[in-house]
Amino acid sequence: MIADDPGAGKTIMAGLIIKVLKLRQLIERILIVVPGHLKDQWKIELYDKFEENFEIIDGKNYYSTYRTNL
Repeated sequence: MIADDPGAGKTIMAGLIIKVLKLRQLIERILIVVPGHLKDQWKIELYDKFEENFEIIDGKNYYSTYRTNL
């Protein structure tokens, strides 16, 4: 869990951790939980800075992905 004050660099820390764990082949899937109003910002920043693409699962598309293994 990464939690800190706003603007403390959580997105960058998360991106670096993701890259290291992927390089070491220690992870297969990643779940990132952020406040709803930040989900697009996180998705954009993780793609722009780390070339990591995430699918947003929220109330709008939850039922279409229910019981699937993304």
